[in-house]
Amino acid sequence: MKGCRALTRNEIRAVLSLNDNKRNNALVAVGFATGYRISELLSLRIKDVADIHGRIFDNVHVAHTKNGSGRSVSLNSTAKKALAKRVSELFKGGFNMDTPIFGGRTNQGLKAITRQMGAKIIKRLFELAKVIGGKLATHSLRKTFAAKMKDIFKSDYHKIQQALGHKSIVSTMAYMSVDDDEIQSAIAAVSY
Repeated sequence: MKGCRALTRNEIRAVLSLNDNKRNNALVAVGFATGYRISELLSLRIKDVADIHGRIFDNVHVAHTKNGSGRSVSLNSTAKKALAKRVSELFKGGFNMDTPIFGGRTNQGLKAITRQMGAKIIKRLFELAKVIGGKLATHSLRKTFAAKMKDIFKSDYHKIQQALGHKSIVSTMAYMSVDDDEIQSAIAAVSY
C-alpha cells in the first residue's frame, strides 16, 4: 500500500509485547517475520505451519501469492513461539489441520477473518502499543519486513526483491522509503 510506513525497532517491540490474544499476537509476529501480504497471512492453515503434533515448521509456505508463484519464508523464534501458542489453542478447541490460523468464529465453525477485520485488528494493536504518526495499515507489517531486509542486505535490491517475492525490481524499489535526512547528510558530506 503506497504511503504506509515501516515501524521502528521500538514500535515493533511494543506491538509484539502486547498480550492481546493468541490469534492477534501470531498475526503480527508472522507478518513482521515473513513480509507476507495480509491476504497471504489470512490464507494460512494449520497444515501450512505445523505438523499433526503441533510442531511448528522452520519455514512457512504460501501457495497463492499476488504474483502467483508461491513463496516460502523461514520463521524466526518470535513467530514460531506465537504460532505454537495459536496452534495449541486451535488443537485444544478440536480444530483440524485445515483450520485457518487467523480465523474467527462463525455459525459454521472457524472461518478465516476478512482483510477488513485484519486491518481493524492491526490498527487496534498499533493504537494499544501507542504506535502513531504516518500512515499505518496492514501493509506496515510488510514495509517493516522490507526495511529490515534493506538493512540486512545493505540495499542489495535483487536480494530484497527475492525476499519480498516481487517479480519486478521496480516493485521492490517502490517499497524502499527514501530518508530525506539521509539524503541531506550525504549531500552535505560531498567535498571536492
